Amino acid sequence: MGENNVELVEQNVQHISEDVRAHGKSIRNHESRIYQLESNMQMTQQSVQHTNEKISDLTSSFKTLEQKLDQDREDLQKDREERQRNEIKQLEDYKHSVSTNRRHNRCNDCCRHGRCYFMGRYLSEKSKLESTFTQ
Repeated sequence: MGENNVELVEQNVQHISEDVRAHGKSIRNHESRIYQLESNMQMTQQSVQHTNEKISDLTSSFKTLEQKLDQDREDLQKDREERQRNEIKQLEDYKHSVSTNRRHNRCNDCCRHGRCYFMGRYLSEKSKLESTFTQ
């Protein structure tokens, strides 16, 4: 009977050893998976951080570009207004030179019914420019 008990103890030890080996293998597999998950999580966090930095850079670039476009629009509008003022001044100077020049006051070449052709042209161009300038 003693041998029977020894065999049972040996079988129990063998089964327990196999169970311990299986659990050890399972623990190593779980540790490996945990390590892989931690690595993947770290790479994902780095990717998200990099993406957020790039988005921030793009946002600031768009804001800078928008500011430049606004400034260009303002400069263009100022240039357009200055050009229109210069054209109006040139037309006024032209009107003054035409009105002081006797040749055009009642010139047979350009006057119709006592009105100078050049003066009529001047007035219509001036009104066009003034209407676009005031808009």
